[in-house]
Amino acid sequence: MSFATLTGARAVNDPTAINVVQVILSGAPRLPAGGTAGMPAFSEAYSDEEIASLANYMTAQFGAAPSALAPDQVAQLRRAD
Repeated sequence: MSFATLTGARAVNDPTAINVVQVILSGAPRLPAGGTAGMPAFSEAYSDEEIASLANYMTAQFGAAPSALAPDQVAQLRRAD
């Protein structure tokens, strides 16, 4: 299944990492033909610091340029949801 591919994805190529954080916080349901797939929301499971670290790792590892997201930016995105 190729649904979980991160390399080349627009979200990880955005150095602001906003979409990456939104997916981590809110999840990403997906309804492909023949079944369901997706990622659950992790907003209650991880702190702002942990989510910022994960988003920064993902953009650095799989994107074109690393992000420098700070925990207070994650907190702002969390409040916007």
